[in-house]
Amino acid sequence: MKLKTNYIEFQNEINNREIDYLIHFTPTINLLSIFEQESIISRKRLFEIGEYNDEFEIHDYVDYMDAQRLDNLTDFINLSIQFPNYFLLNVFRKRHSFAHYQWCILKINPIYIYSDETLFSVCNAASNAAHTIGIDGSIDKFRNMFDSSLNIGGKIRSRGGLKNKYTTDVQAEVLVQNSIPLTDIVEVCFENEQTLNSNISAFNISGFDTSKFKVDSSLFTNNRI
Repeated sequence: MKLKTNYIEFQNEINNREIDYLIHFTPTINLLSIFEQESIISRKRLFEIGEYNDEFEIHDYVDYMDAQRLDNLTDFINLSIQFPNYFLLNVFRKRHSFAHYQWCILKINPIYIYSDETLFSVCNAASNAAHTIGIDGSIDKFRNMFDSSLNIGGKIRSRGGLKNKYTTDVQAEVLVQNSIPLTDIVEVCFENEQTLNSNISAFNISGFDTSKFKVDSSLFTNNRI
């Protein structure tokens, strides 16, 4: 992985804020794809694999939650810092067409924050506000994600009592290009024991290592504490 030239500044920010991991939520049907490909892969990269591999039927086991991808960053993977975008996660979980899904939340090594191609958005990257404010990979933009207050489309987001590790806007995004290897997933988290055990059984039958599968119900709430 090629690092940003000022990666030491990013490392200092990560350490000072006590950021432990990045976050990516997905239905478990997509988790199967991640384990089979041994990576979280961007939408663009998945289609490229399908284009050159006749045996790879992407739609057989990958379901896109955001069919439009209004940010047009199809070669990037959308991540949060330390806690999921619970606003978006709740929207997807309440959607009737997703009622049959089980969900998991992936904790990912934070080194991708200072990967050379990584971009930052202080709010949802698909929003008009993000395009007005700008999306880029600079240390200043990363720091802006933790500003004491942000004007997001005319609405003020204030930190209040948030811990330093949390972004001011819960919808802020770290955008990682192309892929993230399975080895850099720290934990695969489920909401409860029932969901955990059903997925451990299914993935073990398929011969996959489930040692990183855990229950972390705190990630499935609306409370960043």
